[in-house]
Amino acid sequence: MDSSSPVEEEKPTNSGGKTRLKWRLTETESDEECDGEAWEVLNKGLKEAQRALDQNRFLIQQVIENHQSKIHENLVENVALIRQINDNISKIRYVYSNLSVGFCNYVHKQ
Repeated sequence: MDSSSPVEEEKPTNSGGKTRLKWRLTETESDEECDGEAWEVLNKGLKEAQRALDQNRFLIQQVIENHQSKIHENLVENVALIRQINDNISKIRYVYSNLSVGFCNYVHKQ
């Protein structure tokens, strides 16, 4: 088994019906349990980033259409749309940065 490809195993727990995920780091190392709450935080962060990415896809399409129309009002509107895109990029960067720091902190505690 490759140490870079952990195996997820769901196992029922007594903690309010939550599921714990186990990661097998290598064949020789013992299984380490990862709290389901950590997965929930990761999932929430990734969903937030994906929403911003999806919104950017839509905004970029609007910018392209406005640019192609060459109508003055549409070109002026692009300024606000591009600001929104930049704000979303900052949000995505912030989410990924927090997830990375949180993951590193978790790994160092193990």
